[in-house]
Amino acid sequence: MSLTLFTATGCARCTIAKKFMAEKGLTYDEHDAIGEGKEFFGQFYRTHRSAIFRGKEGIEFPVLAEGDEIRQGLAVIVAWLQAGASLDGFIGRSEHSKGWVGGLHVSQGDLAA
Repeated sequence: MSLTLFTATGCARCTIAKKFMAEKGLTYDEHDAIGEGKEFFGQFYRTHRSAIFRGKEGIEFPVLAEGDEIRQGLAVIVAWLQAGASLDGFIGRSEHSKGWVGGLHVSQGDLAA
C-alpha cells in the first residue's frame, strides 16, 4: 500500500490523521498543500479534480491517496485506514464545517454485507 497524505499547515485534523497513521505503523509520503508541496498538490488536484470536494471554504484537508483511490476528511480517512472498504457504504464526503468529524452516514450502508 503506497499512501500519499496531503496536509495543510496548521491543520489540526491533519495532525490527528498523521498521529493515527503513526500509531498504526503506516508509512506515507506527506505533502503540505499550502507549503513546500503546493505545486505537487496543484498538479494532483488538476488530475483528480472530480474526486476532491472543494466547497466555498476551500478544500477540506487531509486528503489521502492510494493510487487513484482518494479519501478526504479526517473521519473518512480514519475509518478507511481502520476498516478498509468494509465501511464504504457508511462513509462519505463530510461537509466542510467547524465540526470535527463528519462523513459517517449510518443509514446509507448495507448491514447485510
